[in-house]
Amino acid sequence: MNITTFTKKFHDIEDRLDTFSFKDKHGEHYWDAVRFYVFNYTYVSITGNKFIYGQQPQDVNTLKRIVKKSIAFLAQKLFILNSKYSRKYILFINCSRAISKGQSFDSLLKPLESFLPYLPLNIETYPTRKLYKLLSSTSFLLTNKVVKQKDLNQTEIIKFNKELNRVFGLSIDISDVVIENTSIYLAQLAFYRNLFSKTKIRQVFMVQNGIQKGLLKAAKEYGVVVNEIQHGYMGYTHPAYSYSANILNSKNISSPTRLLSFSNFWKKGYYSPVKEFIVIGKQQTKQIQQHKKCPTKVLIISASLYHENLSSLLKIIAIKQQSVEFKYKLHPNQFLEKNDIISEFSMFPNITVISNEKTFEECLVTCLHVLCIQSTGVYEALQTGSFVYCYKRQDYNYHDNVVNSPGFALIGDADEFIQLVNFNNKAPSFTPTEFFDTYRPERIKHLV
Repeated sequence: MNITTFTKKFHDIEDRLDTFSFKDKHGEHYWDAVRFYVFNYTYVSITGNKFIYGQQPQDVNTLKRIVKKSIAFLAQKLFILNSKYSRKYILFINCSRAISKGQSFDSLLKPLESFLPYLPLNIETYPTRKLYKLLSSTSFLLTNKVVKQKDLNQTEIIKFNKELNRVFGLSIDISDVVIENTSIYLAQLAFYRNLFSKTKIRQVFMVQNGIQKGLLKAAKEYGVVVNEIQHGYMGYTHPAYSYSANILNSKNISSPTRLLSFSNFWKKGYYSPVKEFIVIGKQQTKQIQQHKKCPTKVLIISASLYHENLSSLLKIIAIKQQSVEFKYKLHPNQFLEKNDIISEFSMFPNITVISNEKTFEECLVTCLHVLCIQSTGVYEALQTGSFVYCYKRQDYNYHDNVVNSPGFALIGDADEFIQLVNFNNKAPSFTPTEFFDTYRPERIKHLV
């Protein structure tokens, strides 16, 4: 099913059943915190792909749960105590998945530090093995609450589930997805309420790498300003940024105070309650010279969700185009699978698998052609003069907003890709569309 059509139907169900009024037995509105996962679970059930969107099964081992709770309790106490006496009022929620000189860092937040009056407090959301980071990591600070079916209004969940199955012709059960992600939300909410009530934190800068609704709700309650840094695609078909117009003003939606965006282009597809936008541009996007890009180099933008379809297509293309060099760029959610993917492509000498040894931007410098299904990299590639070929599988309709842009094409199979590449190589340039403004991080100065 077309992702745009799916999104509209999903919104319609939310409207009909007034899902944003759903409460748990303690009176907490939880739907905004779980809808992202329900949306994706439902859509991948339709498309037949595996579900990888943040669903975290609860640990049923009682001893492990008790030990983890004890560590989390101690970590929380130490972190809040340190935060309280540091007298700092700015908090960074980091996703440190970039690496430089052996050190991991958040490539979007780190450059902002020099424009602050002092270094911020930091919480890490990306998996880390560094001991000094572990005690300020959400893996230590947060422990899921144990939520059971009886804690939620089962009539509401059953009614929504029944309507979901009727509208989309499915036979799925969303109760586990709702319960598991409600527990994550309540853990976030409890921690950040405790943190904001006992410290002087008044501003948060974050990258929405996870749907951190507990943080957003607690910040709203305690008058803490949350600045979200745009890190990827935002539009109608992304459930983190897409709500029905009928509920945009609902008090039961938790959203950032303001969004620090790449450019004004992204306001066009924004369907969220955020009212304030500040354009700071994108650091990694540079004006790469088109004449330096090689017509025999193709960059493939992968991700776990798209690997099966992309790898199958690429193998066919690689056999037919043995003089072409293909760079298969892994998404961070594939880094642990790198060796397996290298092995999968071992019979194809013209395919190179790349994880974090090179950034996407570094790969883009030399590749005139880019193949993908869905990625924010599409916009960077087009702006820097690469031709983009979007494989018509899964949620490729995310890119409906660039269908008529110069350099962009939809493809259905390997032969169509090869034909278009050969055609574009005859006239290897076009007038790029501007999706990203010049990077101006200094614009945050007046915020703090």
